[in-house]
Amino acid sequence: MPEDKPENQETQKKESNTDTSSNLESHKKASRTWINKTIIPLIRFSPVGGSGFMLISLFLQQEWVYVIISFLITLVFVIWTAYSDSFLTTFLEIYDQRATEDANSLIAWVDKVDKSIKETIKWQLAGVEDKYLQSQGNACNYYSTEGTASTFRPILKDVFVPLELSAEFIQDNSGQKIPNPRGYQWDKQLVKLMDQQDGLTIWDVLKRAQSNSAYRTLAILAWGGYGKTTLLRYVTYTYAFGKLQRGVPRGVPKLLPVLILLRKWQGVISEEKPDLVTLIEKHYLPSLPGKKLSFPPNWVKNNLDNGKMLVMFDGYDEVKEEWRTDLGKWIEKSMNDYPDSYFILTSRPAGYKSYQGENQLNILRLKAFNQSQRDRFIHQWYLSRERHISAKPDNPIVKETAYQTSDNLIAQLETRDELNDLAKNPLLLNMIVNLHSVAIFDPSDYSRKIQLPQKRTQLYQEIFKLQLGDRPLVKQIAMCLEAGIAQKILQKLALSMVINNQPEIQEKILKSALGKIISKLQSNGILDESVDINLFLNQMLDVSELLVKKDEYYEFAHLSFQGYLASKEIIETSQENLLIDNCDKSWWRETILLYSAQVNPNNLLRKLISIGTKDSITLALRCIEET
Repeated sequence: MPEDKPENQETQKKESNTDTSSNLESHKKASRTWINKTIIPLIRFSPVGGSGFMLISLFLQQEWVYVIISFLITLVFVIWTAYSDSFLTTFLEIYDQRATEDANSLIAWVDKVDKSIKETIKWQLAGVEDKYLQSQGNACNYYSTEGTASTFRPILKDVFVPLELSAEFIQDNSGQKIPNPRGYQWDKQLVKLMDQQDGLTIWDVLKRAQSNSAYRTLAILAWGGYGKTTLLRYVTYTYAFGKLQRGVPRGVPKLLPVLILLRKWQGVISEEKPDLVTLIEKHYLPSLPGKKLSFPPNWVKNNLDNGKMLVMFDGYDEVKEEWRTDLGKWIEKSMNDYPDSYFILTSRPAGYKSYQGENQLNILRLKAFNQSQRDRFIHQWYLSRERHISAKPDNPIVKETAYQTSDNLIAQLETRDELNDLAKNPLLLNMIVNLHSVAIFDPSDYSRKIQLPQKRTQLYQEIFKLQLGDRPLVKQIAMCLEAGIAQKILQKLALSMVINNQPEIQEKILKSALGKIISKLQSNGILDESVDINLFLNQMLDVSELLVKKDEYYEFAHLSFQGYLASKEIIETSQENLLIDNCDKSWWRETILLYSAQVNPNNLLRKLISIGTKDSITLALRCIEET
């Protein structure tokens, strides 16, 4: 009957296995019998037979000396015959067992290799690398610059402008030059690219790194807002989706990007001290957006060992000063552990001074936007925006409108040197474009110019006005406080954070500080209404986007925002002595510079010059530049 088939098959299988085992044992028994009856007697008696024949032959020839010698030899072989019987039997038994063990080892090894091959095929079919790259690409899909007030978020690939690199010396805050390693020189082809119109790009360096391992450990330095993070996000995005975008040369190595924001993981690295593989496996991979991925055993280590990963450490200067030196050594060890993989470290020049690695990295700097890059970014930004808001993105009028609007802004930049200087910084240019985009144009007259701020502080002022007032109004969002009061609260919070050297603050401490600030404003009659602190905080995060939350900490969207607000509070409360008393502290520099841009800083300049150190003189000169 049909239901008996499985049982019959199992019975037949067992019988088959039994027969096979029986046949194998039968063959082994027959082999042993033949060896014992044929091979062993041959080994035992052949020496005796040969020597015996020689003895008889010599005896007949009456060669008595040789007869005696032959007799002794024959006697030795007779002794060998007796000895070899036991010796050969034992020898065969031992090596019979040894052969069984070796055969079992070989079978186990074959099974292991077979399992490994099956496991590899399994993960290849699962498409783990494709899924990883997809997750990485999704994390870098949008163009977002820290601290930029954005009216909409464009797709990164639509607006990214390739950033030019240079190997020229960079000066840090103290005016000192940061050189490449002693005796190190960039090869002639890369130097030639630096001098060309299109300049040197990160892809040129990665391409050359395939044949020259010296280019596999890079440090990219630039001041804030020059696009260090955006560059790494674009590299990640390009690798993730496997597209050779415009400007990417052929022959660039195919790598798996790993973008590690040091500010995010500095606590884990400093406190848990994981190695690079553990950090990626235990912390980084689970943090990627989307469905949690499963990876083959040793996937990270194998790719690092085989030189298939590009590990990017972003924001070394944003690491806490007390952790920076040790973290730098951790980075160097990671690079030394995997010399075949590719590594990039980004930092502001001042922060990089504390990098204490024995093997200094090969330094490149990001160049400011030139006119061509500036115009390209503006055109691409407006084209992306018009396509985003249009019901028919491919309609020719969309492109025409985008170019007319962007040409309006470009014309204004051309006629205002101060504003044009600001536009060389990608961050500030992005702010300018966003501010320009909210202006109301007469569709019949795109030639009308909307006046934009000239100084950085004026630009920040417009940004705060936009984010705290104008933008919520357009979106019909009821803010719990009017823009002026909200900014005053943020000013007091920013100054408190600067005084306490707090670029970030825990939620409990933040709410306590906001409560004290609001109570003081109420007692002074500036604020006469109750304020829901939780609602205010949420609106600063979700509506104005001036504060951001990262893990359990809060911080201003850009460190310059904190410095600007603190400088505004110092001006309004006449506390210039705070700047004079703290002018030697590095975390006060941004506040000092932004203060100098808004007032006559003569007293502060006198103090800096009287100190007379190289750092204080450099800071005084930068204050004059801001003014």
